[in-house]
Amino acid sequence: MVNALRGKLITALLLNCLVSATAAQADVAESVESVDTLALPDGRHRIDVGVSLRDAYEGNILVMVPAYSLALSSGLRLLASTSYAYLESDPDLPATGLDEPTSSGLGDSIIQAQYAPGVGITASPWIPDNVGLSGSLLMPTGDAEKGLGADNWELEVSVGWSYHAVGSLWLIPGAYYLTSTSEGSQGEPVEEVGISLELRWLFDGGYWVGYRPDLWHDLEADAWADDHMVVVGKMFSNGFGLGLEYGRADRLDKTAQRDDYVALLTFYYQ
Repeated sequence: MVNALRGKLITALLLNCLVSATAAQADVAESVESVDTLALPDGRHRIDVGVSLRDAYEGNILVMVPAYSLALSSGLRLLASTSYAYLESDPDLPATGLDEPTSSGLGDSIIQAQYAPGVGITASPWIPDNVGLSGSLLMPTGDAEKGLGADNWELEVSVGWSYHAVGSLWLIPGAYYLTSTSEGSQGEPVEEVGISLELRWLFDGGYWVGYRPDLWHDLEADAWADDHMVVVGKMFSNGFGLGLEYGRADRLDKTAQRDDYVALLTFYYQ
């Protein structure tokens, strides 16, 4: 059971990295006054590499998430992502569920399709994954016995939009539904719904600052919770940028005995 929980942490971290990586801001304009529309750089391909460090009750979890995006046509984008995880158990916990105090290896993987008609979607990292309609399928490629996978097939459907509020501020509301379609011997049923509202300020020189509160409801446990993330970043050109996120992410581990915090550094190359 504990192994399955630790596998769920890797799965949730992968989902968190995927959402963060696809929500980065490109250098959309030369000045704040000109961002009344999304001036996206051209490009059909993009590579992201996210590195996440999680300070959890169970110990330290380091996850690297490489992702590839392909814009097939106007309004349609595909994304594939996998993960490599390193887990270090807290020595103060006598029962970690693992034979060794550390483990590492391939984690779970995700494929995603996004359709946002009228947005003029490209592979640009500016397009958040909840703009339009998105569907993500998580595949149990990680070893659940080592705590590296959830041993679940999971489907997430999300819908959302973005619009220019005032000045340099963009608002990005969204909603999602997540369910497990099949559980293995180490897996557990998953079903939850959630809403989010990201506030993102765009500045000259390709800088951005954002804040994202999330409210979610665990239908299996009949429990509500909220998470909060802040993000800062810069696009050094239309093809390369860096983003850093930090915040509370209890959605990653609903059974933890204290708040969990995540730091995520993402490299974007288009």
